[in-house]
Amino acid sequence: MKLRPALTAVALLLAGLACHGPSADASRYPVDTTTIGPGQQLESAPGWYADAVIYHVWVKAFADGAYSDGIGDLPGLQGKLDYLQSLGVNTLWLSPIFECDNKGASMHGYDTTDYYAVNDRFGTKADLKNLIDAVHAKGMRILFDFVPNHTSTKHPWFTNAATRDSWYIWNAGQPAGWGLPWGGGTPQDVWRSGASGYFYTSFSTDTLADLNFYNPAVQAEMQKVQAYWLDRGFDGMRVDAVRYLCEAGPGQQADQPDTHARLRIFRSLLDEYNTGDLHPHPGGDPAKHAAR
Repeated sequence: MKLRPALTAVALLLAGLACHGPSADASRYPVDTTTIGPGQQLESAPGWYADAVIYHVWVKAFADGAYSDGIGDLPGLQGKLDYLQSLGVNTLWLSPIFECDNKGASMHGYDTTDYYAVNDRFGTKADLKNLIDAVHAKGMRILFDFVPNHTSTKHPWFTNAATRDSWYIWNAGQPAGWGLPWGGGTPQDVWRSGASGYFYTSFSTDTLADLNFYNPAVQAEMQKVQAYWLDRGFDGMRVDAVRYLCEAGPGQQADQPDTHARLRIFRSLLDEYNTGDLHPHPGGDPAKHAAR
C-alpha cells in the first residue's frame, strides 16, 4: 500500500529554496528593497529571493478589473502594480489561479481540476501573460501557488479509472491508527469512501484526494506542471502542503525522508531556471521543455 499526506503546510520555493530572512551579506544584495521606484530592477543574482519584499495577493478579493463582476481578477491586479510598487513590494505571490471545482462564495483554489488552465473567474491565459509581462517591465517578479499534494475529486485524474487507482492512495478499509497529519483525528477523517475503496485525504473532506507521490508518473506530471508555468514567465513558486507529499504510515504523515527527496527534485528543476535574470522565459533548457 502506497501512502502520502496532505494539509496546508506553507513553504516558499522561490527560484528553488525555502524563503529565508534578509541576508546578512549586504554586499551580495545591494538593491535597497525598502523603496522600489518605477522601473527599478531587482538584483540579477540567483539569491534574489533572500531579500525580496513579497506581497501575497489573494486574487479573488484584490481588485475587480476588466470583468466587473465583483470578483478580483488578473486585469484588476495588473492595474494595481504601481500601487504595490509604491509600497516597496518587488515580488508578487499569487493565490492559486488555476481551474478548480468550487467557484462559489468560498472559492479558494486549492481544489484543482486542471493544472494547465487559468480559472475563468480570474481571466484568461492572455490576461495572465499580460500581467507577467507588466510585472517584469517594472523590474518585479511573480510567483505562483503550486498545489501538488492533492486535487479535487472532480479532477479527471480522479474520475478516470485509468489514473484513479494508481495516481491516488487507496485502501480496502479505514485502517486503525490513522489520523490527521498534524495530530488528532480518526481513520474516518482521512480515509473516505470512493469508487475504488477508501481514498486518503489529508483534509478530512470528501472533495480533496491526495496524489500518490510513490508513483513515478505522478512525480513526472508534477514536474511537467512546474516547468509549464515557469516556461510561461513565473519566477518561482510557493508549494502548498509541502510537508505532506509522502506518508510512511499512521503517525508518519509529515516531514518524511521521501517527501524531502521529492522536494529536492522540484528544487533541481527550479535551479535550471534560477539564473537570477528577469524573464521573459522560456528558461532552463528550451529543448528539454519544448514538448511541455
